[in-house]
Amino acid sequence: MKNIYSIFCILILLGVSMFSCGNNAENDSISLEAKQSKSSKNKPFNPVQPLDKNLASSGVVRISDPAKVKELKDQLLSKIEAQKQLELKELKNKSIGIRYKAGDTSVVKNILELLKSTNKKEKNEDYINENFEENKKILMDKNLELSKLKNSILKFNKNFPGKNLVFSDGNKDAKVMIIGEAPGRTEDKLQKPFVGRAGKLLDSLLESIHLDRSKVYITNVVNYRPDKNRKPTPEEINEFKKLLFKHIEIISPKCILLLGATAATAVLNHIGPLGEVRGKWKNIKIINSYFDILTTFHPAFLLRQPAQKKSTLEDLLEFKRKLSS
Repeated sequence: MKNIYSIFCILILLGVSMFSCGNNAENDSISLEAKQSKSSKNKPFNPVQPLDKNLASSGVVRISDPAKVKELKDQLLSKIEAQKQLELKELKNKSIGIRYKAGDTSVVKNILELLKSTNKKEKNEDYINENFEENKKILMDKNLELSKLKNSILKFNKNFPGKNLVFSDGNKDAKVMIIGEAPGRTEDKLQKPFVGRAGKLLDSLLESIHLDRSKVYITNVVNYRPDKNRKPTPEEINEFKKLLFKHIEIISPKCILLLGATAATAVLNHIGPLGEVRGKWKNIKIINSYFDILTTFHPAFLLRQPAQKKSTLEDLLEFKRKLSS
């Protein structure tokens, strides 16, 4: 009996001890939570908080501030809309290119008119160049257009039996376009304009105003050599005039230099002494654009009348002044 009593007392003491330890652990836990809570209250509120240690290390965050969520959402939607509009414009430009290459020239006319009327804010967007003439060059595939034009001129080959097509020479992106009368014997043989005696004189004149021939574009009113080097007839000039105007539109130069009476007749509709238009600037509308045009003597004429070289040099200096302005 005595032994049973002793065991009972021991069990009571063990229970009291375990209860005391449990209370101490619970109090320690409560104290730690209280410290953490107090510490968090002292810290400023951060609307962007890490989800957990693993996500935080990868840059993923939790956003709990509604205002911040709305701001970021608006920014994201704005970027998505901007990207969408850019893709639509790129798609539209591709469509225009495809239609134009298929022969729909009205596309270019419409776009050029749109660019003319576009306000300044829209022109500042990266897909539109502020310079209208540069936009025209971008929209028109010059190589394709020149190839089409060349094929159209070849149809006149039957009117000049035994003669070669002398199309053009120079830089198709040049700011200067020079237009002469028609090819001579050497030009017909080499199929290149202004490569004979008159061509060498032209090169010399261009050098006098520091203008490199490789940086200009040269052609003639009539692209075939007339028999016996005669002047082109009014009928021949009229036949080639529309093609010449198309040629000018494709090259789209800043300034045009006309050499001689035949070029002045074709481009300016001038009938009369060359002196009436020589050395005078004309701003002429050709198809859909206006061009600054200056007329001077043809180099072949200067070979016969060298005294007129001085007047021609004066014209060329004026031409260079305008070109540089």
